[in-house]
Amino acid sequence: MKSIREKLIAQGLSRQQVHDRLEKMRTPTPKDRLAVDAALSANISVENLAKLFDLAYYGDLAIGTPPQQFKVLFDTGSSDFWVPSQKCVAAGSTECFSHSRYDSRLSSTFRANNTPIAIRYVKGNTTGFLSQDTVILAGLKVKQQFFVESTKFADGVLDSDFDGIMGMAYTNLAVSKATTVFENMALQKLVPHSVFSFFLTAGTTSTIGGELILGGIDNSLFEGDIIYTRVTRKGFWQIAMKGVIVVEGNYDSTTPLGCLKGCPAIVDTGTSLLYGPKVDIARINTAIGAFPGDTTGEIYYVDCSTISSMPTVFFVIEQVHFPLKPRDYVLQFFYSDGTSECLSGFAGEDYQTSAGLLWTLGDVFMRPYYTIFDFEQSRVGFAKVTIP
Repeated sequence: MKSIREKLIAQGLSRQQVHDRLEKMRTPTPKDRLAVDAALSANISVENLAKLFDLAYYGDLAIGTPPQQFKVLFDTGSSDFWVPSQKCVAAGSTECFSHSRYDSRLSSTFRANNTPIAIRYVKGNTTGFLSQDTVILAGLKVKQQFFVESTKFADGVLDSDFDGIMGMAYTNLAVSKATTVFENMALQKLVPHSVFSFFLTAGTTSTIGGELILGGIDNSLFEGDIIYTRVTRKGFWQIAMKGVIVVEGNYDSTTPLGCLKGCPAIVDTGTSLLYGPKVDIARINTAIGAFPGDTTGEIYYVDCSTISSMPTVFFVIEQVHFPLKPRDYVLQFFYSDGTSECLSGFAGEDYQTSAGLLWTLGDVFMRPYYTIFDFEQSRVGFAKVTIP
């Protein structure tokens, strides 16, 4: 039996006409979309986010009874949940002195587990042991949640305003094998849908970071259609990307400079920049006028005076071109002496996977696009952020 695509081609339709016809078949009508959006926006819970420049987005949660307060980075690029333990002091970790520390002796809902855990980071391991307690986030009380009481920390992991990290990728990615906080929210029926979404603010001079929406979406934070793409591999929120195109000057808008034959990409709130293979990133940074900041091929800088004349960079997902303008991909930091420094948001790193070299769509990509993480239908959605 011929597929619908084959039948349309047999009718003499062009490739574009076939694509458009299939899109109409699978895309909800405006009326249907309104109904879906209304359902996903009902009974949501919201956690307000703070930020450190445009480099990290975090919020508040509590552990235990009575609640002990922590600031955590909400990270869609990992699945483990850890906070400093009161026992880090005895373990000799001076880094934890300036952070909130969980004390199991103060909680009536604490349950001991003590399984040792080591979470690997680029600059070493964060180690500790599993415990279980009540976790409260955005007014939602998750019972018997496993988490890691950390006693030793990878270099630099606590050099921030937040105390710990709450992973929001798929549970199978967790070193601890513990069900994530959000997946437990869904299992305990604390949220109407197994969907969460992020709105991240832009601007390095503000500490207001945006919102984490639990259980659905907030229609007031985006405009236009949501473009969904399926998760291609569960663990990370991994999707397929078609290409990266730089438009303006001598660069042809139909010729990709990165992700030349399609590539895997993960959507990661815990990564500040947008990472890709070093060769591709070098081409893109050359095209926008950036210059290397070191010899590793990772970091690039731009001349702050050229931002207004820099080109637009498009990321192609589901045949849709998502533009990043210079104001989106350049991070400008202002110093007390009146000077400023401008960092390219495109950074190089070679991370090999079975599907090819991996791209990481971090905060640089997510700021202009409201981003939806949908466990129910195994997909990620993007919509243009509404600018106040």
